[in-house]
Amino acid sequence: MLTFALDQASTYRRTLAIYGGDFPTAFALAVQKILRRHFTQNDLPPPPDLALQAFARSLWELARRHGLPAALAAGQQGDPHDMPDSEVNRLADPLVAAFPQPEARAHLGLATRDLIRALFQPEFKKCRQSFKDVAPGAPTCERQTLDCTRPRISGTHCVDCPYWTQLTPEKNEKLLRKEWAPDATPTLEAHLGLFLPEDFRALRHLLHLHLRFGRR
Repeated sequence: MLTFALDQASTYRRTLAIYGGDFPTAFALAVQKILRRHFTQNDLPPPPDLALQAFARSLWELARRHGLPAALAAGQQGDPHDMPDSEVNRLADPLVAAFPQPEARAHLGLATRDLIRALFQPEFKKCRQSFKDVAPGAPTCERQTLDCTRPRISGTHCVDCPYWTQLTPEKNEKLLRKEWAPDATPTLEAHLGLFLPEDFRALRHLLHLHLRFGRR
């Protein structure tokens, strides 16, 4: 366990070293990459880089003021907890309203609410299994459809799903292929990067390590 913790701490230091040791810069770049991809996957032009950079830094400033959840201690399992929509909107709306491109605000709002949940919902270790939960009478899980997944920054998984940090990309892809509805497999093959966005995994890993080693 100690060796694993030391390896994680070393990974965190190496990651930040790429950005001159500055976590806010690393965070902002990760968020910008997600937002560019999110606009593109919805057939919308991404806003200018400077606007996205300012937005990402404002998001981190909000996180700093609000406070991030505590990391799970050894042996803790945690419980899934969905923030109320009213609280998510209270935090997200001022950021979106301040964005300098009015035509981008509606779509940015979708991504911002997902980012707020990703930042402030507490950690837990057992996946909700929402990515394969089929509603009564439905042919397949809605999370395995493009209509449901395109507006989401985290694809088929929840923004706080533990699989983002528990599984490697290869193991996560293998899991999806195993659990995917057979009639939806062609859609998964054609849009794997949308259902399993690795830029979002990078953000989850960065936050996971920051909670453990960035406050020291």
